[in-house]
Amino acid sequence: MHGGAEATVPAPPVRPHERQDLGADGSEAGVDTKKLIGVALGVFVIFFIVTQPSQAADITHNIWHGTVNVAHGVADFVDKL
Repeated sequence: MHGGAEATVPAPPVRPHERQDLGADGSEAGVDTKKLIGVALGVFVIFFIVTQPSQAADITHNIWHGTVNVAHGVADFVDKL
């Protein structure tokens, strides 16, 4: 042996097309399920906006006003500290 050092062989790199994305439980379906739910939710929102534009606008309006009210409440709380 020369110098007492052993040569180490690096592990081969993992190519992106060979990588396995696993879910929280170790199954491969975890990532696909998230994508499927996201796409389904997006399709539902677009369908709802197209078929019920007045109700979609009312819901958006109410969500916005609720968000503004929460922000004002937090600001009032911080001012009183």
